[in-house]
Amino acid sequence: MKAPWKYVLPVFVIYVALVFCGIFHHEIWLDEAHHWCLARDSSSLSELIYNARYDGHPLLWNILLYALAHFTNDPLAMQILNGMIISIAVLIFLHNAPLPFYISTAVIFGYFFLYEYSVLSRNYGLIFLFLTLICAIYPDRKKKYLLYLILLFLLSQAHLFATIIASVLLVLFLFENFKSEKKIFIISSFVFILIGVFILFTAIPPAGHFLYQYDVDKWYSFKRIGKAASVMWKGLFPFPDVTSGHPWNSNLVIALSKSVAIIPSVVAWIIPLVLLRKKRMLFFFYSSAFVIAGFIFLSPLIVGERHCGIFYLLLLAAMWMERKDASGAEQKIISHKIYSRSSVILFILILVVQFSAGIILYATDLRKPFSEAKEVSEWIRKNNLENELIIVHDHTTGPAISAYLGIPVFYLEEHRAGSFCQWNADPFIIPDESIGRAMENENFRPGQTILFVNNRKLDLSDKSDFTFDTAFTNGMVKAEEYYIYSVRK
Repeated sequence: MKAPWKYVLPVFVIYVALVFCGIFHHEIWLDEAHHWCLARDSSSLSELIYNARYDGHPLLWNILLYALAHFTNDPLAMQILNGMIISIAVLIFLHNAPLPFYISTAVIFGYFFLYEYSVLSRNYGLIFLFLTLICAIYPDRKKKYLLYLILLFLLSQAHLFATIIASVLLVLFLFENFKSEKKIFIISSFVFILIGVFILFTAIPPAGHFLYQYDVDKWYSFKRIGKAASVMWKGLFPFPDVTSGHPWNSNLVIALSKSVAIIPSVVAWIIPLVLLRKKRMLFFFYSSAFVIAGFIFLSPLIVGERHCGIFYLLLLAAMWMERKDASGAEQKIISHKIYSRSSVILFILILVVQFSAGIILYATDLRKPFSEAKEVSEWIRKNNLENELIIVHDHTTGPAISAYLGIPVFYLEEHRAGSFCQWNADPFIIPDESIGRAMENENFRPGQTILFVNNRKLDLSDKSDFTFDTAFTNGMVKAEEYYIYSVRK
């Protein structure tokens, strides 16, 4: 039974107002800016594909940004696009999700939907949109098999983790139609092969990614195992470390004690077993979750809360798709007819944590800059320095500043002007003590004034030609704080 529009529309309007208020107060950071610059500064689609080869992502989000960047140079356009995508997904969710309406409302005002996947502009909104559409037509997937397969393909192109989810759903669909529907089986098999081909050519980075040089943890180290084991806890209970001056992308329990956090991290993997009833959906959830966790364990990926939110999306999707009880009658999720009282309390606890985390991070982003890159760019313009040589260090300092200035900056590690990150740069980070020597190796014009922008304070004791100008250190993200120096060559 769908939620009436008279309930949906007022909640939706409030949600959209909050999201776009957050967007207009949010300063983009490295990951957002990197993809915007990648799209903005690729002269053709083939160049975009080549430039994105080290990203390890399917290309759908980059292609959307590439089309958008042909009309504007302003990264706000990317933020508005993401706000529109997540808003459409939320509208579909509110109207169609088989939840009591107050629960649906609590879900969308939780951390991932109010903040992480809406105010921050990445490809995760696409995952939620396609998953929501898939869930909405799931009961009629055989009648609408072409639409179902198209949505699975689009989901697979949103994110590498979404590819795993789409592939598991597709495998289930193949088994479902193996004997009874040969036509559907053949077309589904073709889509499965198509997904594999696209991922092979667009989402598997070549050797040389900088993470392989910096990730030196042993296979069975506490850090590597903990990284993979904690993702379910961080996805379901993303309460930030409010004791930190930089609470984004943190978890309070893990911050207090990584050793103690092992217990809730393990227990969190049992929660879906409590909330899911049907074997089919248990298989779907745990197959997807274990493959994603396995990838996190095996890869040098630096895990953020945004990655962990995939497990929350996965749980919501699995609960939605098993919405019929044993008699075949459609039931609301979290109904007393199919859930025990303890299960309902557990799910509501998850929602309370999600809601609290969303309010805390959303309010913090309104109160202080997420990234100081916009302030740096405005300072450069105010002082008429945009035509000077702007050198950035380390490598991750550049994209957000370039995105806001609308011009390339000089990457010391790459010995060239650029905007987006080259993840295979070697070295990816030049040690502070080697900066002076690295700059001497560049053919800068004698007497030229250089603006040097760094994301941490430099020791100037061995850098007599460096003069400290100003610093921007009020950002939510430590790596997005900046120190600016003038250098006379």
